[in-house]
Amino acid sequence: MKPILDSGTVAVSRAGTTPARLARSARRRSLGMLAGFGRNRRELSYARPVDESVIVSIVAVAISAVSLALALRADRRAARAEGRGLSARPVVELLRTSVDAAGRRFDLHLRNAGPGLADRVRVSLVNESGDTVATMPRAGTPLLPGDEPIVVSLVVSENALPPPPVPFAVWIAWSDATGDHERRPAGLTVST
Repeated sequence: MKPILDSGTVAVSRAGTTPARLARSARRRSLGMLAGFGRNRRELSYARPVDESVIVSIVAVAISAVSLALALRADRRAARAEGRGLSARPVVELLRTSVDAAGRRFDLHLRNAGPGLADRVRVSLVNESGDTVATMPRAGTPLLPGDEPIVVSLVVSENALPPPPVPFAVWIAWSDATGDHERRPAGLTVST
């Protein structure tokens, strides 16, 4: 018998055994050893690799479970804050309209009619196609409950206006103890 070198190991050839066959069996043994098996062929047959899609599915289910838990927690917090009367209710009212060098000016009263603090209040004018045409110059105004209303001036450039009358919807967004309230209609329409 003569020794055959194959990928850094020494193997002894037997009658009818080719070097390629020896290399395959050496690879099988090394894979079995990596998997914790390799004493005999029966144990090697139990070592099956885990499919990648199974691992990805398990990770996706775990992430979904964590996301669901966080969403339920936030919902419970918002319900508790609302139950304690910590929700804000910003109200916008038209004070006057005027024309100046910058364009058409809309002066609005902004106040908080709810029992909670309204933070990061943003008021904007939206045209009929849904485009924002004017926004508060100082976005993020806090409103304390029961305070005097503040005056917000929104200016629309005369160049951007079609012939009158042009209606604009007033939209508002704010944050309070119950969470963020994205941009929504304030229930007020102003016209040129």
